[in-house]
Amino acid sequence: MAEIEIVIAEAPTCPQCGAEEVENPDDPMEDWVWHIRAYRVCDEHGRWWSQCLECVNTPGKGWFCHTTVQ
Repeated sequence: MAEIEIVIAEAPTCPQCGAEEVENPDDPMEDWVWHIRAYRVCDEHGRWWSQCLECVNTPGKGWFCHTTVQ
């Protein structure tokens, strides 16, 4: 079984539309409106990907590389 590594990183901003991860981060967490999924996906090359919920229905957009593991 693969190990799971949790990495806390800065909140991403979508490079395609400029949406921030949460629309209203100063509100209580249960009221947050998400623009970017709250999880990241790491591929076999160590690149971390996020999914923008604003761009998800635009062909060829939605996923973007946020950061790279050193």
